[in-house]
Amino acid sequence: MSQIYPIPPNRKTANGRAVESVTADDSLKPAMVKEALEVWQPRSKRPLSEEDAREIIENTTGFFKLLHKWKRAETLENKIDKEKD
Repeated sequence: MSQIYPIPPNRKTANGRAVESVTADDSLKPAMVKEALEVWQPRSKRPLSEEDAREIIENTTGFFKLLHKWKRAETLENKIDKEKD
């Protein structure tokens, strides 16, 4: 079963649409790839392909998963430290 990493529904893109969830091992929806191109193409000096957009989505998702993992570990560590005191 794949894990789902939802983005809060109040997170909107520049055009006002809600960002969809990204799953760990499902293929990305064409609409997500299109939206990634819309967001990132103006920031790139070279034309971006659909594969570039997929990679951007996967890397961004991985980055935020890692931040979340670190935050959870830090919170758990703080809780353990407080219990020792």
